[in-house]
Amino acid sequence: MLLHAALIAWGVSLLLPAFTLEGERWPDQGLDVMLDGLVLGWMVNGWAVYANVFFAVGAVRVHAGKPAGYAIGAMLFLAATLPFLDGSYANFSSGTVWPVVSWGWGAFLWLVSLVLLAAAARAKEERLARRGAVRLGLAIVLACVAALALHGYQWWHANEPDRQALLSNGMIFTVSELCPFALAWPAPLDGATGEAVVLDIDPLLRSSGVKLDLPVEFTDEQGDGSAWRVHRMEGTSATVMVREKAQAGSLVLQFKAEGKDAVMRLLKGAPQRVLYEQRLHEVASAKGDVGFCPLHDRSRFSQRDDYDKALMRAMAFDPPIQAGTPLPRAEEAREPCDFGTEDIDRIKGLRNWDGREVMIWNASRHKVSGFCSASYMVLVYHGAPPHEPALWQSMYVYDRKTLKPLAVFSRADSCPDTVCGPGVAVTVQAIGLDGRKAVIQTTLGSYCATMSDRF
Repeated sequence: MLLHAALIAWGVSLLLPAFTLEGERWPDQGLDVMLDGLVLGWMVNGWAVYANVFFAVGAVRVHAGKPAGYAIGAMLFLAATLPFLDGSYANFSSGTVWPVVSWGWGAFLWLVSLVLLAAAARAKEERLARRGAVRLGLAIVLACVAALALHGYQWWHANEPDRQALLSNGMIFTVSELCPFALAWPAPLDGATGEAVVLDIDPLLRSSGVKLDLPVEFTDEQGDGSAWRVHRMEGTSATVMVREKAQAGSLVLQFKAEGKDAVMRLLKGAPQRVLYEQRLHEVASAKGDVGFCPLHDRSRFSQRDDYDKALMRAMAFDPPIQAGTPLPRAEEAREPCDFGTEDIDRIKGLRNWDGREVMIWNASRHKVSGFCSASYMVLVYHGAPPHEPALWQSMYVYDRKTLKPLAVFSRADSCPDTVCGPGVAVTVQAIGLDGRKAVIQTTLGSYCATMSDRF
């Protein structure tokens, strides 16, 4: 009976979540952990996974009525190395190993199955009395109660983001530090949209080395007292930030140190009034990275995107532009207006474009050329010959007056290899824009591009 119970517990454990890794939103199932671990476990101190081999040997020997002491001993010894697990490969090709942040019911039931098999082996050898079997059953029940109690204790003390990221989806407990502060949801700002925002970061925070997970792709370097006008397109990372001189009463996003903790405030007016406040606590991730919760970057936190959007509404940013909207006017962008190549004021990515100080991360990290018309500004992205095409798949269109992103055009397969093939030397001369179509005129001929529904 104990052997059957061990086999059932072992089989069920493979169908349950075993653990969750740092940087992952969903847990790893027991079967996936075992199959991957048998191949790669030795590389991450995952010696415990090889206990499954001796579990199988032990189960066969117990069923056959043969002594299984050595197999059971090896199984328990390997299982005891579980706390030394470094984690699992997030990307084997890069060698990145993500540590375990939460342990689930699959891992718990797997350990129970090993104990049951060890008891079955002793019972087969008539070395387990009835009283011992009762004590074993009681110990397993108490272990279940302790696991539930630990889960309840951490759930009670965790805020909602930590509950979602660390204690849901079949997880019993987490080894990560829990955040003591609840996440306060910002309310939309009444009044006009499109305000510029001043980023005010306490020098103590900037010099502390603790990571600030700033919203809207802001960086610490932007906390220089300037105002930033931000334009976004839905579902994209092509955020445009325009630096301006701060005005009295401007909207301020402030990060202030308070001992080892910090506070984020949204301020406006003269004198300044507090529109929103979020307390922040310094925590370390399983990898040792230190940041401030509840804004600490946990990609498994499904509400983070919703929170960032709510914060943007609270900062009165323009509503995001929907990709795929036809351009309102037909024009030809022929005037050269190249994107700057030198950072301004040592702020990474801040460049001069058409007489304005602009930050567009994609453009600052790649080779681009710019063209302007009366209403539009266009960025054409280039590869690195001879191995990449001189013209990449996409080009971006912005409103010349406001620098709002308007569209992205993809050449798809319409550009012949004689123009867009790897190693081809080609220069763009002008771009004709009309609704959802664009004609790119080059020194080697023209080709058409179509508007993409995603930026």
